Amino acid sequence: MYVNDISNSVPNASIKLFADDTNIFVHGITLDNVVMKVNASLRSLSNCFLVNKLSISIDKTAYSIFWKSARIKHNYTIQLCDSDIKHVNCSKYLGVYVDSNLDWKDHIDYIYKKLIKFISIYYKLRCQLNSEVLKMMYFLFIHIYYMELKYIQTLLSRH
Repeated sequence: MYVNDISNSVPNASIKLFADDTNIFVHGITLDNVVMKVNASLRSLSNCFLVNKLSISIDKTAYSIFWKSARIKHNYTIQLCDSDIKHVNCSKYLGVYVDSNLDWKDHIDYIYKKLIKFISIYYKLRCQLNSEVLKMMYFLFIHIYYMELKYIQTLLSRH
């Protein structure tokens, strides 16, 4: 079995694989319809993993709901291998924090903390390093964050 064949075992969902992560994306008109599709997809995926002797880390498994009103209260149960899956409002997907509201607040906070850390280091070193080294650090920093923003743009354009 090829790992890419996993998506063939779940016809009603879009499956994205990266390294050892498997993400399932399901959409529908009503939340009831989505939950029904998700549970059916997870049963299919579970059977595929079982047949091919692959393991699922249920404790690392979670789901999010992206809906017009993301703060909806629901009583639905999403299960994998007869275990309930925990609901999360935010999760990290390929290095990007995606939240139920799709407002990017969590990812912006993550980037902000990284920026503050770098600025603090840069500030402390400003008197100890010559201007050429400081310029190199600055451009490296700009390049890294530019590449991260381009990466996020690429991810968003694919989904």
